[in-house]
Amino acid sequence: MIARLQPLWTALVTAAVLLSPRVVLACSVCSAGREDESAAAFIWMTVFLSVLPLAIVGGAVFWLWRHSKRRAEPEPELAPQSTPVEA
Repeated sequence: MIARLQPLWTALVTAAVLLSPRVVLACSVCSAGREDESAAAFIWMTVFLSVLPLAIVGGAVFWLWRHSKRRAEPEPELAPQSTPVEA
């Protein structure tokens, strides 16, 4: 039963792909030749998504460095508080 439906399914998927070229235009690579706002948006989003992981890792490394630097500093000694002498 399934073997009989496979050629029909293949033909339907092939027809859907060939008859819907508008879906292909949604690809960021396919719109690279056009000059419009969506092409600029794809470029800026690519830059943002490329820099974001670097910023997250850099922020974590900076926080760890600062945290370890604070822990390495000796704690200031507190001066003994004088207590009033009762007469």
